[in-house]
Amino acid sequence: MPVFKYGRSTDGREGIVNECVVQKWMDDNLTVEIGVIGQAEEAFADRGDSGSLVITAREASDGSEGIYAVGLLIGKSNRGLALVTPLWAILEDVKGHGLEISLEEDT
Repeated sequence: MPVFKYGRSTDGREGIVNECVVQKWMDDNLTVEIGVIGQAEEAFADRGDSGSLVITAREASDGSEGIYAVGLLIGKSNRGLALVTPLWAILEDVKGHGLEISLEEDT
C-alpha cells in the first residue's frame, strides 16, 4: 500500500508498507507497528520526523477518492525501515484509558 507523510526533517516523502513489526520495548511491552520503506532510494523518515501523520489515498464506498490516516510515525530502524503505530492501536489505547472516541466510518 502506498503511503505519504510530511515530516519536519524530510518534508514530503512517499513510501510503501513493507511489513508488520512486533516491537519489544525495554519494559517488555509488545506493540504492533507498520513497517514502511522509502521510494526512489530515499528513506521514508529520519530523526525529527517522529509524530508525523502517515496517510494513504484510496477509493471510498461511493467511488470517490479519499485520504485516510494510517497512523503516526514513531521512528526508524537501523536498516532504514520506518515504524508507524497504526491509528487503530492509538484509538484503542485512548479508549482503554476511559475516554470516549468516535470516528466516521467509511461504509
